[in-house]
Amino acid sequence: MKEAVHAKPLKTGDQVIDPEHDLQLQLIDSLAESLENGGEFSPARYVLDQFIEFSDMHFLSEQLVMRLHNYPGYEPHLEEHTRLLKKVREIRNTVICGDQKLGRELVEGLREWLLNHIATKDVAFGEFLRLKEGRAQLAP
Repeated sequence: MKEAVHAKPLKTGDQVIDPEHDLQLQLIDSLAESLENGGEFSPARYVLDQFIEFSDMHFLSEQLVMRLHNYPGYEPHLEEHTRLLKKVREIRNTVICGDQKLGRELVEGLREWLLNHIATKDVAFGEFLRLKEGRAQLAP
């Protein structure tokens, strides 16, 4: 399992969204580990299916909160979620076809994309919510 190092914060300050991001990253790490170990395909497929289902739910939840708060960055954020889910389904097809090496590379790219998305788009949304609700900024 590869540990990514990021200088940018990975917390939005939202008590629901942050744990969901943590779970998404744990699922990606489990998927990468499963692909790295090789062997039987079932564990990787199961984890990937769990990631897809959970991400669908998480993105819908996050998008609902954005709409409820009239977030001005909603449309571009929605487009990013849509692109990610499309990419994850492409990764699933690659893994199903048995190309574990390419699958591992795609999963690592997915992890980097998700980390960047959280550190930029989601953190910006968290800041929007804090300002709107008059809460203090997160400690570094």
